[in-house]
Amino acid sequence: TRKWIVLFAILAFIIAGGWLVKEYVIDPYLNSQITSEIYDIAYDDTADEEVEDEGPAQNWAKLKKVNKEIVGWITIDKTKIDYPVLEHKGDNASSQYYLNHTYKKTYSQFGSIFVDYRCTDSVKSKNLILHGHHMPDGSMFSNLMGYGGLTGDLNFYKKHPIIEFNTPEEDATYKIISVFKTSTYYAHGEFFNYMQAEFLSDAEFMNFVYNCRVRSLIDCPVVVNEDDTLLTLSTCSYEFSGFRTVVVARKVREGESTKVDTSLAKINKTPLFPDVYYQSRGGQRPDVSTFKKAYAKTHRV
Repeated sequence: TRKWIVLFAILAFIIAGGWLVKEYVIDPYLNSQITSEIYDIAYDDTADEEVEDEGPAQNWAKLKKVNKEIVGWITIDKTKIDYPVLEHKGDNASSQYYLNHTYKKTYSQFGSIFVDYRCTDSVKSKNLILHGHHMPDGSMFSNLMGYGGLTGDLNFYKKHPIIEFNTPEEDATYKIISVFKTSTYYAHGEFFNYMQAEFLSDAEFMNFVYNCRVRSLIDCPVVVNEDDTLLTLSTCSYEFSGFRTVVVARKVREGESTKVDTSLAKINKTPLFPDVYYQSRGGQRPDVSTFKKAYAKTHRV
């Protein structure tokens, strides 16, 4: 009996060790190789015809040959976030293809950065929502955690206040307006639907912006109006079960500078969290009204 117990223990140890090696060594290596391949394709300027100096940042002709469902490219300078963005037209609430598939359409726990199925106008949606995994090796959308845990990281924000999101039609810059934590569980309190891609009115859109602002860990010095469009990045967050870290940015307007005066940014001392935060950590939930009432007081949003 003792011998069998020892043998089973050894076998369990070998299986567990093999799983750990696959999870933390082999899979990250394979994902890194796949990522390197698409980098070489995206940034290959050695086309048959001479490439203009002011051309697009990515080689879209070659990217589309790899996969027609590559609809964009997202970059946050000096982070690992530098990836193609995929969109699968068959996605719905119960199935998101690129949640666990690479741009090569092979299965992978790393998945891809992909467009939320609610974005019915694709990359031209009023609020373009992108999802990416929070991977242990720091890949995909893991670097979004740099903006803060339950408190904002002002130093990280000041180094990374903008997001680049390019498509075959244009290269665009977005200025971050909010970084917040939210929950996907209704049991955690009032649910904030940050995954709203379209709006019935300007008032509804501005109220959405207001709700992003009051939750933000950082007061970002970027104004928003009803004519603007948003880019929302979402990844899993582990402060509480079912939490998400969400970064919302506003597209730079025509003729506007891409620079952000980050010296005006500051930590929000009373961001709005889901109720589970106050139940666990204590503190008082800040008063929240509506965009209309808040604007009447401050004339700023």
